[in-house]
Amino acid sequence: MNIVRFLRQNCGAGRSAAGLALGLGVLGGCATHPYERGRFATETAAAALSARSLQDEGLHRFLTQNLGRELPACRCPSWDFETLTWVAFY
Repeated sequence: MNIVRFLRQNCGAGRSAAGLALGLGVLGGCATHPYERGRFATETAAAALSARSLQDEGLHRFLTQNLGRELPACRCPSWDFETLTWVAFY
């Protein structure tokens, strides 16, 4: 027996029942995809994260270029909203 015909006859819902059946079919297809565990180099990621600093020379160049002004030589600028936004983009 066709599920859409069954739903139409018993539930009185036409298109919504067909849409529901189609949606459940699509979701069921996603649920049957086998999980494949990915490789992640935790040591490399941890080292890269630890190496990040607000005193980085590359960050200083990036901020100078994007802010359109020279930052103080002490590299301890006033961290206003615009500067912190560019730091987040970096």
